Amino acid sequence: AFVDYDGSGTLNTATEPYTFTDADGAFSLSSTNGTQKVVVTTNSATAGNLAINAIDGSSGAALSGGTLTGPSGSSVLSPASTLLEKSDLTEAEVAAALGLDGISLTAFNPYAVDQSTATDAEKANALAFEKVATQVITTVKAISAAAQGSGAAAEAASNAAFSSVISVVSAKATAGETLDLSDATDLGAIQTQAATDLVAVAGVDATAFNAVLATAITAVGVVNTQVKALTDTDLSASSTKGLFA
Repeated sequence: AFVDYDGSGTLNTATEPYTFTDADGAFSLSSTNGTQKVVVTTNSATAGNLAINAIDGSSGAALSGGTLTGPSGSSVLSPASTLLEKSDLTEAEVAAALGLDGISLTAFNPYAVDQSTATDAEKANALAFEKVATQVITTVKAISAAAQGSGAAAEAASNAAFSSVISVVSAKATAGETLDLSDATDLGAIQTQAATDLVAVAGVDATAFNAVLATAITAVGVVNTQVKALTDTDLSASSTKGLFA
């Protein structure tokens, strides 16, 4: 995790404060600039070529190549906070478009909800938040992987994939609608946007990318539909962790 003083999205170990997260993903940083975003990454290149050994706490699987951000002042970084930081929308607009009305995208931690003392509403919010987070990152990773397989660099592909999702989130927010990342029409809109955004990334072979994009989006739909169907509010349950992998 680091404070991105220069806005480059990449850690400068000589000038920017950084630290490693603990086993629960928590970290603490001191900054002389309270307006710059914080970045958490499992991508060594983004982390100034530091060695990284990360585990996804929601699934127990090894984690690599991912980068999350959030607006200045964020206490929790997630796919939702990343969409917010990378967009021109308000937090309320992004939350509504993701079906997370009333939940803070910059402070809510679903894994901090105590299953033994939380209310049913708090447990439901935790499940809803993590389901959306999983669906967003599944979509972004699939599009990014298709682009990387077609010649793009990992970080550029991920940024462009997030941009494609953000474009559709923005359209949904403007229309007062909710994005359903398991819905074929909504995924089709993201696919159409990605076909434009990702072929503009340096190194991408447009023919190769478009040849695999449709298959990738179809696979995303299958996974995201399974995630949508989850009802167990215990995020540590083995069946839940299996889908969050």
